[in-house]
Amino acid sequence: MNDQPLIILSGADGVATVSPTYDVTVTLRSVIDANNIFSDVVRLYGATGYESVVGIADLTINAVEIKEFRVFVTYLGNPILLLHFQNGLVLTNSTFLLHAETEAIMGMSIITEVIRAGPLNPITFRIAVSYERAFIDVYTQKAGVGANAVGDAFAPGELVTLTAHMTYGGQNLSGIYVEFQVNYPNGSVFLTQFAITDEFGLASISFRLPMKLVFGVYNSYVSASYLGYQATDVVPFTVGWIVRISSVTPIDALGNPRTSFARGSTAYFKIVVDNIALSSKEALITVNPFDKLSQPLGVAAVKGWIASGSSEYIISMPIPMWALLGAAVVRANSFTEWPSLGGVAYGPENSALFDIASG
Repeated sequence: MNDQPLIILSGADGVATVSPTYDVTVTLRSVIDANNIFSDVVRLYGATGYESVVGIADLTINAVEIKEFRVFVTYLGNPILLLHFQNGLVLTNSTFLLHAETEAIMGMSIITEVIRAGPLNPITFRIAVSYERAFIDVYTQKAGVGANAVGDAFAPGELVTLTAHMTYGGQNLSGIYVEFQVNYPNGSVFLTQFAITDEFGLASISFRLPMKLVFGVYNSYVSASYLGYQATDVVPFTVGWIVRISSVTPIDALGNPRTSFARGSTAYFKIVVDNIALSSKEALITVNPFDKLSQPLGVAAVKGWIASGSSEYIISMPIPMWALLGAAVVRANSFTEWPSLGGVAYGPENSALFDIASG
């Protein structure tokens, strides 16, 4: 007997799995008598909140060696025959309904065609599980398809479209009222709205994020019911500057922090860039130092794909001989493209102070 029960796990659109495995292999050992009974082989435990339909699939058996093979279940005190194979034919292949948080004991009996000392070919089959329920999936126009999947990031001022897909037993449901709720990062309610599913089972709402908005992770919830089944889902998405210059630091050629650069020397700046999107974003990163009279000393830039997460860049440029001595500032920005080509800033700039010394 397997002391660890196989747990039936609910999935999307009526598809379930069994954990830790749902393949069963019966290895026939030395067959001395003609009738071997294997009882208490597998314990099945029903998923919380669902009624699961359990059956047998993908049977592999050597009909030359096996005369009769049965798979049976003892459930709620009653014996249930799931599979009956005899003389090369499957005579019975049935299912039973496993209620939530209940357990069933599966066993097998085998009658062989041959009697010999030695192993026979193993018998394999799969425990198949399905169920019917109302299912809803909410996602944004960027990402989040799938139950409890994560949506991509949005910037202030962007238009967000939430779409809910409502099904029952894998079939699209039309005319269903879907409630939408979006919460701030602190859990308070940002908006509520409802929509009705169309012939494809889809219901959508759209809203624009204010320019002045609390940054963080927003959770978008949907809820709907059908024939007494309640369906819910949530898609979180992050609001913030998509590509942000988190810091700019004057450094030397070896990466050590510097507080000053001499006129005529090469200045180095370490730029740390944060990309909160799920995927890489194309960006133009610029650095522009100014002397104490705000005279621009030149522009250096790197352009390319910024990986999701935090990245570091080293940008160098010469300090002109005509730059005024004293306090200076370097300003770093992230753009979608050069402004002359229609690019816009991803977010606010970052800056750092340094001194210009005589050469």
